[in-house]
Amino acid sequence: MLNLYAGTDKTFTIQIYLNGTPLDLTGLVAAKFCVKENVDDSDSAALITKTLGAGLLVSAPPTSGIMTLSFVVADSVNRPSQTVTCSLKVTDITNLTSLVFSDSFSIIRTAVRSI
Repeated sequence: MLNLYAGTDKTFTIQIYLNGTPLDLTGLVAAKFCVKENVDDSDSAALITKTLGAGLLVSAPPTSGIMTLSFVVADSVNRPSQTVTCSLKVTDITNLTSLVFSDSFSIIRTAVRSI
């Protein structure tokens, strides 16, 4: 499960493996992370979407299989506390699309609104 405190910046580090070995992300063609209220919702109905170069970045060296997933204040500042679903898919240089993970995603509102 991923937790995001509403109205905060947060970066997650994601290690991607294929058959126990870090996936070589050299030449990664596409990546998409979606947060949805329901797993069957269309991607266009996602509450939050991140794509390669826009919230999803490949870390150096790309052979390490590490990506970062970054959120900014605007992604969650007006969202209520809720637990929804999320998933990440990548398409590699051979045009193979893989589901990296699918899990729960919680947006948590806190009592402190500003500092």
